Amino acid sequence: MKKYVLILLILALLVAGCDDEADPDGVCQVWITSDFGQTMIWAEQVPCRAGEAVLDIMRRHVAMETTYGGGFVEFLAGLAAQAGPQQMDWFYSVNGVMAGLGGNAYHAQGGDLIWWDYHRWGGSTISPAVIGAFPRPFTQGYGAERGNAVTLVYGEGLQDEAQMLAAFLGRENVSVAQSPFAQVDLAKRDHPLIAVLRTEEIASDPFLNGLFAEGGRRGLFLQWDGDHLAACDCLGEPSQELPDGWGWIVATGQGLGDPNPLWLIGANDQEGIAQAVQALLTGGCERCYGALVDKAGVCYPLPWSE
Repeated sequence: MKKYVLILLILALLVAGCDDEADPDGVCQVWITSDFGQTMIWAEQVPCRAGEAVLDIMRRHVAMETTYGGGFVEFLAGLAAQAGPQQMDWFYSVNGVMAGLGGNAYHAQGGDLIWWDYHRWGGSTISPAVIGAFPRPFTQGYGAERGNAVTLVYGEGLQDEAQMLAAFLGRENVSVAQSPFAQVDLAKRDHPLIAVLRTEEIASDPFLNGLFAEGGRRGLFLQWDGDHLAACDCLGEPSQELPDGWGWIVATGQGLGDPNPLWLIGANDQEGIAQAVQALLTGGCERCYGALVDKAGVCYPLPWSE
């Protein structure tokens, strides 16, 4: 009898020990990278339950240490946060939106892409949104109340390029509303917005003009000086003027955790915009915070690095 009870007890402990992986509600994709996504450290699809905190998911699979009550990751995948002139830290986004909550407070859902990146940063440089998780910002969304709607805005003569995006997102079951640039206030968004524009339209719009004037510190890593766009380094400093004919794809938001990010796709001419759209749709910008796209459709990640 005692032997029978002992066997039942062992079985019960085994079941309890396996409960972390039992009956998941879905699967989350996890990326762990460094240098703004350019070095892949670990990538895996892992089971998750609805409402499970991001850090609870992570702890089942990787070694990590936290501070500030568990909300700040100090050590992950063998890399520790560093203070000083070469300040390095871990940042995480969910479906392309930089999280506004600590990993112990954000609750993931099945299908989410949880992306941790270890990189250098300056105290005034933030990246509220990133492009490398496309199309998840529009198919999955961010936060407790999620939708799958997007407004697609296009500049003069760019309806075809906008339609390429609309058709792709439509196939992903995203509800897409299209509108000419002149009829939309980009600063007022109640869901995600993608704008397809020529570079010259930055100068004609006060909101965009102000946004790109400090773009290096708004996570765009592109800065407008009134005449030209320049790519910025990881500290938000302009370091490379854009070559003629190159396109660009960047994203931002109104602070961390903005569920309605603003994406901007542009170039000096229509050909450059078409190349940028094509690069995005074919996965050429995966794991990029932002990107420049050359005339051959090759993506160069932002922030700019020599």
